[in-house]
Amino acid sequence: TPANSGLLLYGCKVAADQGLSISQCVRPVSTAHNRDIPLVSTRSPRILRPWPADQGAARRRERLLMSQEQLIQELISTLGADVVLRGADVPERYQTDWSGTPPQRPLALVRPRSTDEVSALMRLCTAHRVPVVPQGGLTGLAGAAVPVPGAVAVSMERMNAIEDVNARTALMTVQAGATLQAVQEAAVAAGMVFGVDLGARGSCQIGGNVATNAGGNGV
Repeated sequence: TPANSGLLLYGCKVAADQGLSISQCVRPVSTAHNRDIPLVSTRSPRILRPWPADQGAARRRERLLMSQEQLIQELISTLGADVVLRGADVPERYQTDWSGTPPQRPLALVRPRSTDEVSALMRLCTAHRVPVVPQGGLTGLAGAAVPVPGAVAVSMERMNAIEDVNARTALMTVQAGATLQAVQEAAVAAGMVFGVDLGARGSCQIGGNVATNAGGNGV
């Protein structure tokens, strides 16, 4: 064989399915002249073709499902079964919001209790390339809190503490899941007023208010 030529084994799996030997699915390839010579069986004029596309799609879906199951197991192992709910166990209220968007069951629902748990969740989802949809009080009208297919929903409802109120500096430190009403009442107790007010004050969460730049009645 010349130095610029070689033997290319191509389509041997398909050839084997047709009862051909390896020697019958070998073709000479000249890097200078024969790049585009189609592979043709010595027994048949038919060109050997790659695997059907639907088989490739089925394999990709199988790998995706395996990866999703592995993610759920890792989430449960890292955060605990009381923090992570599988998709089939996720209550309906976490599948949509007040926007009227059709409900979508998430891959899992995670209800973290600390920023460390949120960080662990994000590390795992990033490693598995799974999207994350944060949820507050689910009172939004734009559908932003509705899970997308294959996503992990993250409810901030357990991170609802009022950590600090400083009347001298007029600053409050609260967790994202604190309701707007709880923030208002903490401000009043310290002799201050929190200016944002909404009709959903008892349900909406401050994290969602900040994320959407909500103003409401008092601004």
